[in-house]
Amino acid sequence: MPEISLRPIDASEFPDWRQRLVEDLSRELVDAGEAEPVRPSYCAAKVVDVLMPRGLGTPGHHVLVAEEHERAVGTLWVALKSGTSTLHVFDLHVEEELRSLGYGRAIMEVAESWAGDQGASAVTLDLFTSNTVARGLYLSMGYSATAERMRKRLS
Repeated sequence: MPEISLRPIDASEFPDWRQRLVEDLSRELVDAGEAEPVRPSYCAAKVVDVLMPRGLGTPGHHVLVAEEHERAVGTLWVALKSGTSTLHVFDLHVEEELRSLGYGRAIMEVAESWAGDQGASAVTLDLFTSNTVARGLYLSMGYSATAERMRKRLS
């Protein structure tokens, strides 16, 4: 199992992280039918801006870099839900070449420990149903579905 540590993202790293996040979210929104293929990055950017209106200065939000022996292996965007003891995972990213090697699980395990240190008693997250790899990871870690959104495209 990889040995992971988390550190806050540096302000100089934030623009590249945000760009990658918007690109990834754009693809997922199109795949899920939540955004038109014409301007998905606009939709994704709006989602990020609504959730994190002050960027790194958004209260309660944390963008963390996951490292193994000082080498970045992924990132994690989390926020403590206001008025609760719940930490919400908005995004877990593992570098492409490291996927399916245990890094996602290792990052989430460290994140759960970090959440407990922050006073959280639960962790929540959302994922697109097309992301079967992530779904399998979270189910194997003891997460359970608490809601489901359904969609039907009309011609």
